[in-house]
Amino acid sequence: MPFDYRWHIKGRVLLVMGSGDLSLQAFQQLASTEFPDQIITEKLHVILFSDEIKSAPPMQQLAKLNVPENRGWIVFVSEDNNPIGRFIASVAVQLLNLDMRIKPTLEDAQALLKRADVSLAEYDFPASIDEFSLLGRIE
Repeated sequence: MPFDYRWHIKGRVLLVMGSGDLSLQAFQQLASTEFPDQIITEKLHVILFSDEIKSAPPMQQLAKLNVPENRGWIVFVSEDNNPIGRFIASVAVQLLNLDMRIKPTLEDAQALLKRADVSLAEYDFPASIDEFSLLGRIE
């Protein structure tokens, strides 16, 4: 299963677990996901765990992604410094003009987001990814 996702901070930060072989369709579906229970007026940030990702689409395909207007930071969490995650981050920065970084831990990712978006300072980030139930799955 390529992507499981859940709110980390409801309406502001989406936590995504990537795994296996990721298709362009899975990336596009994630980018175009709508959240009917939320009206998202602020930047929507994504924390993506990438250590379990085995392959990604070619750079030319990733460059064709439709990225939402309200996109915020995308932070890859990679304790193993996964080369596939680094590749996706590099392509996204160069071709899609996204604000993106790679951090080794969830705590480092949270700290980056709080520095990058001062409006997140008022929120207490959950200590664990298990505190919230699964919101959706993209196969």
